[in-house]
Amino acid sequence: MAQLFNSFTRLFLLSIIKWFILLRLYYENLSYIYQIILCFNPYYSLIYILRYLFHYERTMICLNLNKKLYQFLPSLSIIFIIIILSIYIYWILIWYFEKIYPGKYGIGLSWNFPFSIEYWKSFKKQSILLNRKMSDDTLESISDEFQDNNSDLIVQVESIRKYFPQTNRTVINNISFYLYRNQITALLGHNGADFLPKYQYDGV
Repeated sequence: MAQLFNSFTRLFLLSIIKWFILLRLYYENLSYIYQIILCFNPYYSLIYILRYLFHYERTMICLNLNKKLYQFLPSLSIIFIIIILSIYIYWILIWYFEKIYPGKYGIGLSWNFPFSIEYWKSFKKQSILLNRKMSDDTLESISDEFQDNNSDLIVQVESIRKYFPQTNRTVINNISFYLYRNQITALLGHNGADFLPKYQYDGV
C-alpha cells in the first residue's frame, strides 16, 4: 500500500480505519465463503486467529488445527493455508505496483507490462550487458593532471553505470572521476548543463 500513497499519515489513517472495519466484520454473521475471502486480508486473518485462540481458552478445549470449534467458522489449518497463499499473492501485487509506481526517481511502466514480450526480453539483454567484460579503456579513470594532485582523495568513482532494463535505456555509461579534498569538481552534461543534480550520483 505504501506504493500508492506519498504521505505516511494518510497511509497510517487508512490502515487504522481498515483495521476497525475488519474488526467489526468479524462479529457479523457472515457466510463461510465470505470469511474465507476476508482471511486473505492479513488484518482479518490476524484478528481471526486471536479470537479463535480466545474461544479455545474460554471453552478450555485443547487447540486443534483441523477441528472446528464452531461449524460456521473455518478451521485454523484453513486459515494458515490462506495466510501462506496470501504471502505469494501480495508478493506479486507488490512487485506489480512497484513497476507501475516506482516512486519519485523511477520510470513507471504501463499497467499491462507483464503481458509485453519486450519487457521479458529486456532481462536477457540486461544479463548480457552486465556480464560483458569491460576493456582497460573503459576502466581508465582520469588524466595524469589529477592523478599527480597531492590533495587527499576522498571519493573515487570507477565506471559508474545506470541502466533501465524495462525500457532498454542506459542513462549513465562508464563514467569515472575522483573527488579531492579542497578541490571544487563540476560535472557537466553534453550541453554544458549541470550534470550532478540530474543523475544524483549519491543515489545511484
